[in-house]
Amino acid sequence: MARVRRKTFAVLAMRIRTPKLNLLSNELIINRFDIDDVVAFFNHIVMLQSRSQDLGDRFIFLEQFNDDYDNDYYCGWFISARYGETPDWIDARTMERRANNKRITEGEENRTYFVLDKTTGLFLLQSDNKRIATGATVDNYFRSKIEGFQNYINSYNRRNARRMMIANETFIQLDYSIDTTFMDEVRRLARIKKTTIQCTVANARQNNIVTAINNQLNGVDLYHEVEFSIVNKERRMGVRGIEQFLEGLQDHELYRNVIVQGTTTMGRPKTISWENHTKKFEVKVAINTNGLVYQDDMITQLITLARQNQ
Repeated sequence: MARVRRKTFAVLAMRIRTPKLNLLSNELIINRFDIDDVVAFFNHIVMLQSRSQDLGDRFIFLEQFNDDYDNDYYCGWFISARYGETPDWIDARTMERRANNKRITEGEENRTYFVLDKTTGLFLLQSDNKRIATGATVDNYFRSKIEGFQNYINSYNRRNARRMMIANETFIQLDYSIDTTFMDEVRRLARIKKTTIQCTVANARQNNIVTAINNQLNGVDLYHEVEFSIVNKERRMGVRGIEQFLEGLQDHELYRNVIVQGTTTMGRPKTISWENHTKKFEVKVAINTNGLVYQDDMITQLITLARQNQ
């Protein structure tokens, strides 16, 4: 009997959030998860005739979403591929070449699995070795489909008039909570030269800096992010003050990404990005002779992982 091959995959941990604007307190409630909104949105995408998002030289779409494996979790997968090139094939042994009959719009199919906890919004996404269906790409993909979901959003707002409202810009978000390893790396820097904060405009209503920038951009519209930097010119400047500043940003959720540039104790330059410190796990999954993942094994292991990290 042939031995089953297994391969290790990283798993990116996020939480899906469905922010709402509380009209009574005039406050945007970011840490909110409404499973009905998410299920309706995902099912809407799956039923779209044109559900693919073209990213220039690659594309992605949500192909499957259901709770067939476990009543507590929704599962599914994204399909993605790169396209735009049709070079000749070449044989590894004979070095013989032949023409490639692949169409310019075709690419090698890449399947990326995920699970969603119905109660907490925990969203586990299998790592994508092709670097197409990443957390950022999936986030952008969801945002690209919100406009076509307007009927649902309008209906919700009518039913909850004067109490709660969905804003298109913040309907659904993937939350990357700051991991402690990010601040650990920042603390090890001997000097911080520059701290850059990237903000999604719709999520930074209480950020005075973003508000000031917005006020100066008369006539400029259709932008979604603002980036501003704090530059330290003092040679002995370390992490004092910066840590408290970043914690304040975290408490008020006023950023999308934080990038710290500085030098190590050996004087080497180093850049630390919060997005690169998102929480990750690993699973070892069975693969077939072609190196493709066994679907049942991947989804089962993602569900087990989700149960362990609720």
